[in-house]
Amino acid sequence: MYKLLFLLLFVFYGQIKAQVQTYPEFDGNYANQDLLTAKEVEYQKSLRELNQNTQLSGRQALQQLSFSTDIYTESQGYSDIAFWHLIPLPKASRTNQTIHLKFANVMIDELNFYLIRDGRQIKAWQRGAQQEWLPGNDKNAIWLAIPLSDQIESSLLIRKRSNSSLLSPIAFYQDKGVETAKLEQKVTWTVLTSALILLLFYNIAVYSFFRAPAFIYYILLNCSLILGISVTNGMGIWLLPDSVFSFLHQFKATINAISLWSVYRFSLLFFNTKNSFPLLWKKRFIGDTVLISYICASLVFSYQELITSFLSLQLIVSFMCIFGLVHTGSQKSWAIKSYLVAWSCVIFGASVETLIFLNVIPYTQFSSNVYPVCTIIELIGFSLAFAEKAHSNEINRKHQLITDLHTGLPNRRFYFTQLETKLKKLAFTQDSFALVTIQFTSQDSMNHVFGPEKADIAIRQTALILNLTLLQDERAITFTMPNKDMASLIKTSTNTLAFLCKDKHKLDEIVQQLQDVLDGVVTIEHFDMQHQYSIGAALYPEHTNNIDTLFRYSLIAADINNLCSDPWSLFNQKYQINHIYQHKLLARLKEDVREERLTFEVQPQVELNSGRIIGGEVLIRWHNEEMGKIGPDEFIPLAESAGLIYMVTQMIINKVFAWVADNRHIIENKHLSINISAKDILRSDFSLQLINASICHGVPPESFILEVTESSFFEHNSTVENNIKTLKDAGFRLSIDDFGAGYSSMHSVMMLSPAEIKIDRMFIQNLHKDETSFTLCKTLVTLITELGAQTVAEGVEGQQTINQLLEWGCQVGQGFGLYKPMAPSQYSELLNKNNNLSFIHLKQEI
Repeated sequence: MYKLLFLLLFVFYGQIKAQVQTYPEFDGNYANQDLLTAKEVEYQKSLRELNQNTQLSGRQALQQLSFSTDIYTESQGYSDIAFWHLIPLPKASRTNQTIHLKFANVMIDELNFYLIRDGRQIKAWQRGAQQEWLPGNDKNAIWLAIPLSDQIESSLLIRKRSNSSLLSPIAFYQDKGVETAKLEQKVTWTVLTSALILLLFYNIAVYSFFRAPAFIYYILLNCSLILGISVTNGMGIWLLPDSVFSFLHQFKATINAISLWSVYRFSLLFFNTKNSFPLLWKKRFIGDTVLISYICASLVFSYQELITSFLSLQLIVSFMCIFGLVHTGSQKSWAIKSYLVAWSCVIFGASVETLIFLNVIPYTQFSSNVYPVCTIIELIGFSLAFAEKAHSNEINRKHQLITDLHTGLPNRRFYFTQLETKLKKLAFTQDSFALVTIQFTSQDSMNHVFGPEKADIAIRQTALILNLTLLQDERAITFTMPNKDMASLIKTSTNTLAFLCKDKHKLDEIVQQLQDVLDGVVTIEHFDMQHQYSIGAALYPEHTNNIDTLFRYSLIAADINNLCSDPWSLFNQKYQINHIYQHKLLARLKEDVREERLTFEVQPQVELNSGRIIGGEVLIRWHNEEMGKIGPDEFIPLAESAGLIYMVTQMIINKVFAWVADNRHIIENKHLSINISAKDILRSDFSLQLINASICHGVPPESFILEVTESSFFEHNSTVENNIKTLKDAGFRLSIDDFGAGYSSMHSVMMLSPAEIKIDRMFIQNLHKDETSFTLCKTLVTLITELGAQTVAEGVEGQQTINQLLEWGCQVGQGFGLYKPMAPSQYSELLNKNNNLSFIHLKQEI
């Protein structure tokens, strides 16, 4: 980087040496020779003393003012005095010769040009930033076409007055070169504008992705630099209306101040000063106060009055940024390197621009474009630095999400969100795996004796030793974490560890190796003790190919191992019905029902002849933190047998009603089906509780269908009759689920008089596989139709099935072939997209 800066300065120096000694001809080079200059102020004083008009014309200036090159340098700085330049022009070398003047500084408030010939004013132009351009603005910066006379010489007088720099970069062109020069100028402006705007949109896109606060200030910097360059470089004349350009020119000091404050704020967040420089972070509002005060001052005071203070603030902010770079430079990350490049360009470009306007470096074609180019490089550098920093932060965030805070080992989230993908990749080279779970059964007693913190430390220390042991064993599966660390052990909870073994036949050897660590002495507060633990294992895919179920099976095996003397226990299907497991499952269910942790998903129901979604079925879901996902077919019977089913039903109904109340479009011309148990209808207050819940949440009963599983036979009594009648009178509709799968079908139909009957998926999925299912399914559709109920086919998976069902008169279907169960939010989004869905679209999805 420093070599590059040196090279640029060397090229600069070469250009200076080459141009200082040459008076510009009509060749397009900027003149670096001192011009004849005069001050207007002395003449104005004499006029005021005589009570005469103080407005000085070009002809009067040529006659009355004394021009000399002695005050030329003064005329290029900052002054509120009006200066005049006199440029003698030669006779024309040919008839109708015209030369073209380019005046590159578009920030001068008052700028007038007068062409004088033989004591007479031939032509005049007005081109000040705060003046109306006369003749009109050609939107091509300050270009003047000056006709020469072949009889006598001419004089060009330039009057300028401004509260900003009076620098006067002037270049003359012949006719043949002017159009090329104008085109080159437009191309340069187009490239600069396009680059800056593309960067702006790119940065907005990056911010919308990362949503990091620092990027807000970077986008603000991007915008302010675009506006600032459009003023200083002249692009604003080309791009913006005159009034807008004049406004921006008037408040250019404010734009520069906003840029500086943006860099200050961006750097504070980029360097993470809250953690790396706590003192600076606490005092950050002092910097905000100073910079915002300067922004306010720039609205009142002139640019000339504020230039010194602005340069001082630039130095202070530059020092802060350099200090941050030095402090974090040891990291040598791409983010820091990109920031270094960006800030080097800031310093280099701003220095060149300042030296130009202080008339230290001559204004040339090269020097005039240094600052805009450096600005683009600066923005790219800052953007890359932040993107890399945000990417690094995102990796750290993801790493923290899937790792245990204290040990750095993969955590429970890693197991349930990352492991399945990794196992599928490993399945191409490995036939099977074993998940081994280690439970520290002495955790509770250690908590009571030493306290939770010290008990956790003891397990952490053991876990780290176990992980190192497994990393050295090729039979253990190793994971690469986002920060490139390696781990084999997963810490799924405070007292539970797990790992994967490639060789299920060598489990005895691996467990023995780990037991040597587990049986070691642990010292807590000068007390020597040993862990008590149990080890269980389950096989993938022999026992299951679902990682949630695999984890649950290994926990069951560990529980069984706690009751026997074996070194470890392998899961067996008989453990599923083991009393210990059932007891534990019931205990967790009671806890999660009490805490209302059960959730639901929605599976859309589709009108088969149009593909339109007409409703959805609410499906209850339970994911326990300790035992993983439990299927409804497993915990619903348990809830019914334990008397929990009513609490489960009420909880889900209230959650569904609350969701619908907040998203009423869900039931616009659509329904929701909710499963209830036959045992719910046996409660005398069930119907009143349900009606009260609908009133409380303000949802119409007519939009809900209550599904009762046909196989859950219930007796015919007055309580059931009263509940059914009350619910129907309130507007609820009833449905029989899994029709045909049980032994009480006709009895259920007679008792419920359902508005809807759902054919069990067993018949639908085997529709084209055997003739019995085909015949039974056709008969069921016919029977349901004749009963006056709507037929719903479950388990629809193909177009052939849809065509057959439509032929028989089945109106509605649901199944994985149409839509899988989804989260409520996804269902809501799907309804918004499905309003105009055609049947052809449905076929394509299937």
